[in-house]
Amino acid sequence: MLPKSLRIPRRVISDVLRKGRRHAHPHVTLVLLPNNETVSRFACIISAKAEPQAVRRNRMRRVIYETIRMHIDEIKKGLHVIFVLKKSAFSLQKDDLPRIVLEALSIIESRIKN
Repeated sequence: MLPKSLRIPRRVISDVLRKGRRHAHPHVTLVLLPNNETVSRFACIISAKAEPQAVRRNRMRRVIYETIRMHIDEIKKGLHVIFVLKKSAFSLQKDDLPRIVLEALSIIESRIKN
């Protein structure tokens, strides 16, 4: 699981959603906002409309956080990053989600300048 120190606090999520820059992927939307810190922080939003079963939503969230944790050294520093999962993400195979997360994170590297 991703340590709390690397997660976006709840009170900040609305600011990131309002002011952040959005980047689309077929299965996930990334919302990015610089945070003027030495680390990047992450959050994952999964609507109950996208997946009514909480068990499946929580599992997806855990997979995303674990993928981020394993690749944290490769991710650009100084950003707030929110993953907003789309309904299409729940039709993926079990092993596809980590690949999708890494593809989405590569968007950060390609579109955000230092």
